[in-house]
Amino acid sequence: MLMHTCMEARAKSALDRLFRALDSELCKALAEPARIDIVRVLLMQGPSDVTDVAKHLSQDRSVVSRHLKTLLQAGLVTCSKQGRNRIYSLASAYLFGRFDELARSMRGAIEECCPSEERTSIECCLPDSASSNATMLQIN
Repeated sequence: MLMHTCMEARAKSALDRLFRALDSELCKALAEPARIDIVRVLLMQGPSDVTDVAKHLSQDRSVVSRHLKTLLQAGLVTCSKQGRNRIYSLASAYLFGRFDELARSMRGAIEECCPSEERTSIECCLPDSASSNATMLQIN
């Protein structure tokens, strides 16, 4: 019983870290498909102003501008002024670092929840919020 409780506590801690990572500004900023499209444009075209980004998307320039502001606040893009224009660039090192951090959190949660060396699917023991029973989650 004590061993099971310890394993549940470690699994819960790992899942808490994962859920915090998933609730990050990174995930919130990328939850909108239009912002993912903007990241894609900046990745393919390089540093661009709002007008250049908007040329590649179906949204109006003002909508693209608001999305760029959200990405800027999340730290996913940087902005510099060139004359009257604001030039947006991907904050590549930060973005890929955050993806790596998210992947590490996911691996840690899997290792803590599902310690089996030879698993063909991920089986995690998650506490059921409605009772003290555990619920098995299987992801194939």
